[in-house]
Amino acid sequence: MEFYGQATKSKEETIVGQEKEQIEIAYVSAAINKLGDDVTDEDLQNELDKSVGLTKTLVTPNSDGTLNVLFNDTEHNYNVNNGAVAKVEPLSAGLYDANKNLLANWNELVNNYGLDVQINYTSLTSKTKKTSPYYILTSNSELSTGAILVIDENIEKIGTYAFYKCTGLTSITILNGVTSIGDSAFRGCTSLASIIIPDGVTHIRSYAFRDCTSLANITIPYSVTSIEDCTFYGCSSLTNITISDAVTSIGNTAFRGCSSLTSIIIPDGVTSIGDYTFYGCSSLANITIPDTVTSIGNYTFYGCSSLANITIPDTVTSIRNYAFYGCSSLASITIPDAITNIGIQAFSGCSSLTNITIPDGITSIGDYTFFGCSSLTSITIPDSVTSIGMGSFQGCSNLTSITIPDGVTRIPAQTFYGCKNLKKIYIPIGVDTIVSNSNKPPFYNCSSSLTIYCGATIPQSNWSTDWNYYSSDGILTVKYGYTREQYEAEINS
Repeated sequence: MEFYGQATKSKEETIVGQEKEQIEIAYVSAAINKLGDDVTDEDLQNELDKSVGLTKTLVTPNSDGTLNVLFNDTEHNYNVNNGAVAKVEPLSAGLYDANKNLLANWNELVNNYGLDVQINYTSLTSKTKKTSPYYILTSNSELSTGAILVIDENIEKIGTYAFYKCTGLTSITILNGVTSIGDSAFRGCTSLASIIIPDGVTHIRSYAFRDCTSLANITIPYSVTSIEDCTFYGCSSLTNITISDAVTSIGNTAFRGCSSLTSIIIPDGVTSIGDYTFYGCSSLANITIPDTVTSIGNYTFYGCSSLANITIPDTVTSIRNYAFYGCSSLASITIPDAITNIGIQAFSGCSSLTNITIPDGITSIGDYTFFGCSSLTSITIPDSVTSIGMGSFQGCSNLTSITIPDGVTRIPAQTFYGCKNLKKIYIPIGVDTIVSNSNKPPFYNCSSSLTIYCGATIPQSNWSTDWNYYSSDGILTVKYGYTREQYEAEINS
C-alpha cells in the first residue's frame, strides 16, 4: 500500500510547481547521463545526495525494475525507466490494487465500509474493531487486493494502532495535513519499505514503526522535536535515518534491534540518549554524538559489534550500566574528564579495546566494567578512584600492568580473574579488605608468575584467607612492606 495526499492549488502555485518539476527532472536526468541508463538505486541516491543535497531525495526500486525518485521538499515522485524520467502523477483519494485500478474511492471507504484512520484503537481491538484499516482492508473480499491507499487531504492525525499489522503496506507518503502519528500506528507493517513524513508532523508517538522489518530509509522532519520510546524498535532493515536538528531527545529503545543501521548523526541540541537506544544495532559502525549530550544511558550501545570508534563529548558526565557491552570491534575510546562514574559492565566484552585512560574525577569503577576486554594491554586508573567493583578486569587476558590508586580500600572478588599476562601489581597500604567469592579470589586464574607487592607488612584481618590464590592449590608470590616508590623502582630496574 502507499499513502498519498493532494490539495487544490492556485494558478500561481501551479506555475511554480511546474518550474520545480523541470528543475527536479533536470537533476535526475543529469545524474542518469553521468551514471548510465542502467543505474542502480544506490548509485543514483549517492549522486543526487551530492547534486541536490543530503536528505533532499529518496530513491527506491519499484517491483517492475524501474526506480522511483521522491523529492522530499515538494513530495514529487518521478519514475526512472531505462534512462527516461517521468513525473508520477498522484492518484485521487481511494484504494487501488497493485496495478492502480480503483477499488473504492475515499467516500466509499468511509461511508460504505466505515474506514477511520483517526480513531484511537487499543491493542486488543485494533484488528477487530470494524472501523480499523486492518479490518476494512482484509475483511472485505472486494478490497482484499488493495495495495495502494491514497489518504484524503482532510486527515489530520493517524490514530493509535491505526494500521497495526497491515502487512500489505509497502510504501507511504504522508500528506502535509497530518500533524500526529499515534502510538503503534504502523507497528507490525512488515512490508513497509519506505515512508516520507512531511514537515507538518509534530509528534511521532511511541512504537509508531515498531517491527516494520522492511523499512530501509526514513527522514525525521524539522517539525518533530523528540523521538519517543521504541519508535523504530525492531526495524531490522533500516540502513539510513536522517534526524533533523530540531530533535532534542531520543527516547529509550528508540532504535533497538535496527541491525542493518550502519551510521547515524545525532543532531546538536540532543541532551540525552536513552536506555537501550541502539541496543543490538550490530551493523552500526559510525555515530556522531554532539557536545550537547550530557548522559549515555543504560545498554545504549549494547551489542553494537561493528562500532570501531566513538568520540564521547566532554559534556557527558556519566556512562551508565552496560553502555558499550559487547562492542567487540571497539578499538579505542576516550573517556571525558567530566565523567564521575562508569557503570556496571559498561565496556564488558569490548574484546578489541587495546588501551584506555580513565580521567581524573572518576571515583568508582562498577562491577565487571572491563570484563572480557581480552585485547586490553594497559589501563591507567587515576588517584581519584576509591572504589573498584567485583570482576572489574576479569578476563583481561593481555593486561600486563595496572596501578591501583592509594585511595582504594577494598579489592573485591574476581577483580583480576583470568589476567594471565599480569606479571606485577601493587596493593596500596590503605587496602584493608580483600574479598573472595565462591572460591574465586581477586587473582584467580592468573599466571603463577604474578608477583604481588603490598604496602602492608602482613596480611590484614579482612583479607580472605585465599586472597593470593591463583588456583585451588596455587599461591602467588607476595612481597610485603613495599612503598609505592620502592615498587616502581624495582619493576623499572
